[in-house]
Amino acid sequence: MVALAAFQVIGTYFASRDQPDRTELDALGYALLLAGPAALVLRRHFPVPVLGAVATVVISYLALGYPY
Repeated sequence: MVALAAFQVIGTYFASRDQPDRTELDALGYALLLAGPAALVLRRHFPVPVLGAVATVVISYLALGYPY
């Protein structure tokens, strides 16, 4: 999951440079980017709650206008 989190944060950082109309990444943006992969650690034991948590994180991230 660490590799997934690193890929997501680094990829989003570089993608954000081509999206000037989106909200700039701040501490909350990075926290949301890391929350999704962190929740996936528990996916085998609690699949439905993890699905809900990841969906909530993604919807929140996009609703706040962060780059995709």
